[in-house]
Amino acid sequence: MIISPVRVTSSGLAGLLKVSLPLVCACLVVSSGGGASAAAPKKLLGTFEPTVKAVSANTITVITGRDAGTKTSVQDEQGKQVTLKATNLKTYTLEPETTITVDGLPSKLADVKPGMKVSIREGTDPSVAESIVANTVPPPAPTPKPTPKSTGKPTTLEHLKKITSEQEVLSVTKDRITVAEPGADKAVAYFIAPITDITVNGAPGAIDKVRRGMRVTVTSMDGTTASVINAQDVPK
Repeated sequence: MIISPVRVTSSGLAGLLKVSLPLVCACLVVSSGGGASAAAPKKLLGTFEPTVKAVSANTITVITGRDAGTKTSVQDEQGKQVTLKATNLKTYTLEPETTITVDGLPSKLADVKPGMKVSIREGTDPSVAESIVANTVPPPAPTPKPTPKSTGKPTTLEHLKKITSEQEVLSVTKDRITVAEPGADKAVAYFIAPITDITVNGAPGAIDKVRRGMRVTVTSMDGTTASVINAQDVPK
């Protein structure tokens, strides 16, 4: 069998290029687009601290995650729309033996308020709260006001909201300290900022060295954020 050579004229080659080039470009665009989508970075969310949503006579409802209360609906096997249970909400029942602590003090359920940060230990029955530890959230710091022009007069201590009495540390985390006068039934919480000056037993220290039960003096310029914390061990 003899195969005759095929002659491609210049006009034929030009026509072939007109058809082939767009197809090649289209393939490159599709491939490039798919790769960009797969490489898109994921948005990371911070941690969520459980919060009290509601309290009744013997139950407590806690927000356990973001978008709490959102209800979604799906189709069942018969094609009917079914509304699912609200997400990131959990209600616990209290027993007479349930222990409750608010701001480091033994308390009643009535002292637990919506908006408080809370930690709950479940009992053998996961719907029953064995213990509840709640903490007051300090109010947000006020918007800083412009610094007034200097009058040449020195600033006095009257411009500071300063706690001069010795207090007791009830609870402490990396960003919050709760204190009260020994034997008092009311506590005060303060935010801890990166610039908060912390002294422990007379030496510069960090907040992780401040422990519950220490005696402490807190200085705050706005009533919500501690500017100075001076903590001491209780003499034995």
